[in-house]
Amino acid sequence: MPLETEIPMNLWILLGILLFFALLIFIGQLRLGARLKRIEQAMAEGGRKEGAQRSRAQRSEDERSADEKEQYLIFQEFLDEDPARSELPKKEQFAAFRKWRREKGLNWSSDGRSGDKPA
Repeated sequence: MPLETEIPMNLWILLGILLFFALLIFIGQLRLGARLKRIEQAMAEGGRKEGAQRSRAQRSEDERSADEKEQYLIFQEFLDEDPARSELPKKEQFAAFRKWRREKGLNWSSDGRSGDKPA
């Protein structure tokens, strides 16, 4: 009986199938790495956008705070002009303040009216 030194055909087929699946897994890993890289880049860009949005929000909050302080100072100026105004009821006080602002030209409207009801 001759010695069989050849590898059976079934073993070659099995080896080919294993190599095919190993190649598929390798390609899958490469694609997964590329997707992960894109996600990381998107997250990094999102973080930069969030930081910019936060800084814009902080600036607008600072501007609002400055506007409120300015309005408070203008109202104090109004009250300091005539101390009797601080004794008026709030409704009359603010009506007089709106009239005072209109007279001083502090309203934004171009025609001197700010949507106040006619007196």
